[in-house]
Amino acid sequence: MRQFKLSTSKVEEMGAALEESVVHADARALIRGFVAAHQALGTRYEAALQPFSASKGKAARQAAEELTAQAEALAAVVKRLAGLVHGGAARDAQPVV
Repeated sequence: MRQFKLSTSKVEEMGAALEESVVHADARALIRGFVAAHQALGTRYEAALQPFSASKGKAARQAAEELTAQAEALAAVVKRLAGLVHGGAARDAQPVV
């Protein structure tokens, strides 16, 4: 759990730095959304860990299902952001003469 909290802190720092460097409004919104979704994942991780720990590992499937849905949502945000960045880069590229 400690490592996850450290990771969350790093994601927040990197997200803030990335958001500052991005001009595209939709990309900035997606970055903020990703950071918020990552924070929510941390909250859900803690919530899922409690029944898992209380069951002495027997509730692993339930915890995994809950966390998988959230992780998939994060992956979708990353995919949309990559599409914006890639599409923007292609649109903004200047031909080499």
